[in-house]
Amino acid sequence: MKPSKRENFEKAFAALQKSISLPIENERDLAGIIKGFEIVYELSWTILKEVLRESGLEASGPRDVIKAAWQNGILKSDSETIWLDMIKDRNLTVHTYDENFARMMVQRITEQYTIAFQSLSLFLARLPTE
Repeated sequence: MKPSKRENFEKAFAALQKSISLPIENERDLAGIIKGFEIVYELSWTILKEVLRESGLEASGPRDVIKAAWQNGILKSDSETIWLDMIKDRNLTVHTYDENFARMMVQRITEQYTIAFQSLSLFLARLPTE
């Protein structure tokens, strides 16, 4: 049986949390954390899109989905800026790479984005299972 998007999100988020808890020993570790972030981010906005659709709301791209989720109380009221910053950073991670940028991204992932993902995880846990 194919895992649900929610199960994939939870597995990817757990893997990201594990990666950021380990010491960073080389550039490969930085790249791995950033890749983990990209996966969790993609799963996040597509899950939010589904949640909105199930509520009778339509939104297309990540920015529209995030804004609609925030406006409808799915995302915490203080997290809209973090999610919008996340969109910008996600776009940068696929087009830019240097070690300083990677270290800055890992810091943001660790200090801000995992908190937003955790909040989403808690919200999803309150929804009925598929």
